[in-house]
Amino acid sequence: MRTRQEPWGWVVCLESGESLRQSLEQLCLELGVEGAQVSGIGGLLNPQLGYWQSDTGEYTRHTLEGRWELLSLQGNISLYEGRPFAHLHVTLSGPDYQVRGGHFFEGSITATAEIFLRTCRPLRRDWDAQVRAGLWVDP
Repeated sequence: MRTRQEPWGWVVCLESGESLRQSLEQLCLELGVEGAQVSGIGGLLNPQLGYWQSDTGEYTRHTLEGRWELLSLQGNISLYEGRPFAHLHVTLSGPDYQVRGGHFFEGSITATAEIFLRTCRPLRRDWDAQVRAGLWVDP
């Protein structure tokens, strides 16, 4: 991983084999980032995506096997249970040029991921029993 600080946050370059989610959350922990907008592009290996079922409060998960082009990474960093939490969504394309997308759980970087972390004041997330999800409590 390579990083560069900017007046608005950080430019982050993840490298082949790194875990996208774990790397971002660990970086934010080390840098003290408690609130940020995340955006990026790159490539992923075996990404696990989800679709949230609002009626059950659970995700349906699916792993896309192989290499995928990361067309768009969007999300945020907040604090959940005292640690940086990356809430991420992705749009991906495979060798058939068909687009897939959803909530991002996990995947490894293929060649690279080029990410912008635009920092803001801390965001805190707590469990909402009615919605059955961790939601921002102080936007």
